[in-house]
Amino acid sequence: MELPFAENYKIKMVEPICRSTRKEREKWIHEAHFNLFNLKSSQVYIDLLTDSGTGAMSDQQWGAIMTGDESYAGSSSFFNLKEKVKDLFGFEYLLPVHQGRAAENVLFSVLVKELAVQYNIPVVYDSARFAENAWFIQQREKDYQHKSIKEIVREMYRYADGMTMSSKKDGIVNMGGLLAMKHSEWYEKASVFNIMYEGFVTYGGMAGRDMNALATGLDEVTESEYLETRINQVHYLGNQLVDYGIPVQKPLGGHAVFVDAKRFLTHVPKEEYIAQTLAVELYLEAGVRGVEVGTLLADRDPKTHLNRYPKLEFLRLAIPRRTYTNNHMDVVAAGLKNIFDRRDQILHGFKIEHEAPIMRHFTVELKKS
Repeated sequence: MELPFAENYKIKMVEPICRSTRKEREKWIHEAHFNLFNLKSSQVYIDLLTDSGTGAMSDQQWGAIMTGDESYAGSSSFFNLKEKVKDLFGFEYLLPVHQGRAAENVLFSVLVKELAVQYNIPVVYDSARFAENAWFIQQREKDYQHKSIKEIVREMYRYADGMTMSSKKDGIVNMGGLLAMKHSEWYEKASVFNIMYEGFVTYGGMAGRDMNALATGLDEVTESEYLETRINQVHYLGNQLVDYGIPVQKPLGGHAVFVDAKRFLTHVPKEEYIAQTLAVELYLEAGVRGVEVGTLLADRDPKTHLNRYPKLEFLRLAIPRRTYTNNHMDVVAAGLKNIFDRRDQILHGFKIEHEAPIMRHFTVELKKS
């Protein structure tokens, strides 16, 4: 793979997943209409598009998969997951679903305004990154520095009536989600919609083997050693960019580094999608795929149909769990440094050729301005 910056920055290279030249990447991104979602995974060297479902499972999780119970009703895998959710979060009632948005669909089919009034506005946690949040509590809150992650999680969820979870993040599985709650009346109503939308209550949208893997993943993700390694890798990349003078959002978070595209590419007009321009430049430079969090994601105003221009334009570099080495992070940092050094030469971005009426971010087709 051609990486012109590697020699300059003394990067210890690992064997590339795909070998490509800049000329090949120029061809591929053009064929993808400058939308990184349209690239084939084989055309990407380091994929930081998302940390959702892209992490690597442990040997313990793979072992749990081999003992999955695929019974339609009452599988042991369901009860393994149910017991883990009860132990970790304290919720008695569980419905497995295929991903987080499915949990929200089932839940919000049950909670109407009347029920919210009855319970005086219940508290439901979006739990996609619950463990990373618990780690920050441990690190930053004096009273919790000597508590384990599992103890912190249990206390967090004492204050909740229920939870939805995309297990593809802090569950460290490739697909799955769950809806859990304290109230039996919620469960009885939600079960109906779970059967309608997802499947029977003891498997929902998940195979037994995946429920086993998720139960193991929930145990692993709440260990301090894992979280320290995972979040330190995010900070490893972020601190390199800071050292290079590259503008990033601070303080650094737990799952991604957000590069401030407005302060990076100061000559590209906002109408030409600044963060998307930077995302394409990084792919061309180093074969790294990030994602735009800016004007494309913000969509158009439904009344005026004009672009909404958010205050912040970010290139998000979401780091999958247990997938890449710090050598890979060196490549990402060096690629951005090369672009930063020539940023004054980047004067234009893109125009839209085709877009969906909503959520255009995923399927938009662009052309150079």
